[in-house]
Amino acid sequence: VNGSMSGRFATEVVDPMHARCLAVSDGSHEVMLCVIDACMVPREICEEAKRIASEATGVPTGQMLISATHTHSAATLAGVFQSDPDPAYVAEVPGRIAQALIQAHKNLEPAEVGWGFSSDPTQVFNRRWRVKEQEAYENPFDVMTDRAWMNPGSVNPKVSVPAGPIDADVAVLAARATEGGRPIGVLANYSLHYVGGVTPISADYFAMFADEMKTRLKAGDARYEGKPAFVGIMSNGTSGDINNINYGSSVRYKREPGEQARIVAQSVATAALEAFETVKWSTEMTLDSAETDLSLGVRKATAEELQRADEILASTEKDAAGNYRDRKAIYARESKLLADYPDEVPVKVQAHRIGDLSIGAIPCEVFVEIGLELKRTTPFTRHFTISLANGYNGYLPTEAQHELGGYETWRARSSYLETTAAGKITEAMKGLLRELAGRVRKSSQEDGANAAPRPMHYAAIIPMDEIPRKIRESLAGSKQTSYHLYEHYSYTHQPEEAMRWLRLAAVQGNSIAQYSLCTMLTLSGEGSHPAEKLEAEYWLTRAADAGMEHAVKKLAREKRDR
Repeated sequence: VNGSMSGRFATEVVDPMHARCLAVSDGSHEVMLCVIDACMVPREICEEAKRIASEATGVPTGQMLISATHTHSAATLAGVFQSDPDPAYVAEVPGRIAQALIQAHKNLEPAEVGWGFSSDPTQVFNRRWRVKEQEAYENPFDVMTDRAWMNPGSVNPKVSVPAGPIDADVAVLAARATEGGRPIGVLANYSLHYVGGVTPISADYFAMFADEMKTRLKAGDARYEGKPAFVGIMSNGTSGDINNINYGSSVRYKREPGEQARIVAQSVATAALEAFETVKWSTEMTLDSAETDLSLGVRKATAEELQRADEILASTEKDAAGNYRDRKAIYARESKLLADYPDEVPVKVQAHRIGDLSIGAIPCEVFVEIGLELKRTTPFTRHFTISLANGYNGYLPTEAQHELGGYETWRARSSYLETTAAGKITEAMKGLLRELAGRVRKSSQEDGANAAPRPMHYAAIIPMDEIPRKIRESLAGSKQTSYHLYEHYSYTHQPEEAMRWLRLAAVQGNSIAQYSLCTMLTLSGEGSHPAEKLEAEYWLTRAADAGMEHAVKKLAREKRDR
């Protein structure tokens, strides 16, 4: 189980671990947002899950976001401190995450989407405190000059004030069914590290929040009969230096296991409902995505520091469970492990646009100042950032916070990026947001693989009096109208008629239809017949020849694997 300096094991399962996903599409661009119950999720797991889901759905991997909640009571996926993952469990996880992404794609239905913001300042506190000028404490590297102290204890006389701000925003992105207004899903974002005080295996307050939203929205009543279940999601905001404990107060309450997490979940759910009530619902929203990979340096120990680490490890005994208890030995082990890291690592920075809301994704435990800066500077109306997304690259303090020192800056597999990383990642994110704000996708009539923003594909249902005109347009050669008719009959549950128009759109040269037809033949099992296998390959080749990037990559993989 992740979440402490020592390896530990769970003896029971309090909560099942979930991958919760919300998919939104405008008919040409689909965004998938998936949050899994884990402390952190390595890049390799994210990439493999996306690859599997992308092959099944046709949605490019750059339009998928996978993040961890940061519960400290889940099975280990990434080795940090003395908690190492079980390879057999890790091998299963990508496929399970992919199942969530694929199911969300399959569950798309006519809907309205919107976002809202509220606030809950009662549950977030900056956990880093400034050390008074005349005071000091020793860090694990024999240094006494750190000027910030994480979790210093209640009313510690050696510290003065918090070393940074908080972000009390509670943001929600929500979808509800066009017919009847049934809530489909709510993805919330709050900058709280986690709560704790729960028995592993547990999803912490993140799962409790999801359950609370389901209850308060009555999202399990008769409206859901024969429909997909409501999906409540809490994502982790920029909470690298934020927790749920006010160290400026001496008041502490004795809680039962899980009690504090439930209190927090109920409090934040109240704010989320306030935000939900402000949502301006719409069936017309521009969707877009952009991402980039940065190559950032890794902080490593010097030769002298590695020699010191060897000395510490040689002179320190382990406990009966095989763990070091001495903090200096724990960090000495981390220094040795980091020595095998490459000098630079890739760091994925990703951004999504959903109407006039922007969402950033950073694979780190992001400090709150960074999230606030992105909220201030976004070219869109509002913004939130999801941390621990698309990989794990440790803590992300600002340069100023690096200068203060403290736990989040101490060199380990939990904090190893170059000290200038925050500035580079922030500027990269700002650049992606500017790109999304200024970018207009090509008209779908110019390029079927790069369809223009149009009403959300939930709005693909065509009014009855317009269908004759649409059919005439299609038969006159409009490949996009043919695909629109396929969407209409698909979403109105007329599969035979839908397939007729999908095939026509493919014949007319709509590369999205060609790729969709290939995928449907493959997934349905029809492709087991030799002739249908050939047909699936034919449509994949046609889509690739038209320049559809995803088809090109899939075709290359299939040729390589033969």
